[in-house]
Amino acid sequence: MLNLLYSGNRAIFDGMLISVLSLVKFNPQPINVYVLTMDLSNQDASFQPISTQQIAFLRKLLQDTNPASTCTLFDMTQCYLADNQISIGKRFTPYALLRLYATQIDTLPDKILYLDTDTLILGSLAELFATDISNYEFAAVKDYFGKIFISHDQCNSGVLLLNIPKIKATRLFERVRQMCITKNLFLADQTALNKCATSKLFLPPKYNRQRRINKDTIIRHYCASWRFFPVVHVKTVKPWEVDKILKDKRHVYNNATVTEILTAYQKIKATLVE
Repeated sequence: MLNLLYSGNRAIFDGMLISVLSLVKFNPQPINVYVLTMDLSNQDASFQPISTQQIAFLRKLLQDTNPASTCTLFDMTQCYLADNQISIGKRFTPYALLRLYATQIDTLPDKILYLDTDTLILGSLAELFATDISNYEFAAVKDYFGKIFISHDQCNSGVLLLNIPKIKATRLFERVRQMCITKNLFLADQTALNKCATSKLFLPPKYNRQRRINKDTIIRHYCASWRFFPVVHVKTVKPWEVDKILKDKRHVYNNATVTEILTAYQKIKATLVE
């Protein structure tokens, strides 16, 4: 049994769909997927919550592979509004903070794998999920650039194996949210998570490849990355930008498996009614 956590609004459903498509391709066992969302449409018309219809579609996708799988939606709007002083700058939406409310759900399993919606799973997650984190708040891969320019132990927060009871005991997420309220931080919640963590386990890079696809890659994370030539700039290519990814022939963004997953996504996308 795998337990996975996603979070976001309706705008990132395509990313979640692609990630789940890749998930079931390599993981036929029962999977519990938990999704956090919130309705902030009164602040921004684009901040619509993930719908129950979208969750039903993901649930069917999971159960077509294994009937014992589930997909459950949680509305965290009131939890977020209770912390209405939170600000994470212009580069990120409030939905980047949603995972930090996971400990307020009593029915969440003790051990759960959080994934950003710009991740593709390219192998079995069984070994990763079996990692012993009983003495740690979470396990994560070091951030490719953060470990160089910020701190040697800076973890990327896009893939997190969470120990929920320990996080509750240390009040980690509560402290991270408080830091986001009181401090003006670069990379906001990721920086706060690393600063507040009291115990974290470092995972092998194959569980969160942030630069290119290697032969051992299990999770490819399509996060923003720095490029230094011809001038310094940030390059971002997301899984739902299918044409950009399929044009890549150097295994930075694409390989045969990614092509297969994105082709399946395009076929499904063509049948969906927005």
